Amino acid sequence: MKSFFFLLCIWLCSYGVSAQQSAKLTESQQDKALEELQAPMYKPLLERYILDELKSVRYDQQKLREDVTKQVTHSQLDAADRALTYTTDTINNVLFIITATASILVVVGWTSLRDIKNKVEDLVNLRSV
Repeated sequence: MKSFFFLLCIWLCSYGVSAQQSAKLTESQQDKALEELQAPMYKPLLERYILDELKSVRYDQQKLREDVTKQVTHSQLDAADRALTYTTDTINNVLFIITATASILVVVGWTSLRDIKNKVEDLVNLRSV
């Protein structure tokens, strides 16, 4: 059985080699085939058209990449600008609150934290009695 498969493989390999040798054309046969050609084997206008289309597709792709990069950059700059605006507004609001608190303290007449402590203790003592 093994020898049968071995012989079969050898026969198939030899058949492939002989088919390749018979497929080779002689030089005279090649010349004859070239003389019988009626039309060119390539079409330069069609090839030029395909190359031009490929060039335009690459150019469009590059343009699209640039546009996407610009859009991403602008969106990142807008986000950074919003963050800075938010931070500035928050700091301004905190400073306004500090200023308003200091103004109220001046209007009420408290000049120091010790006075505030004493007044709060007096109010607590009055309410608890």
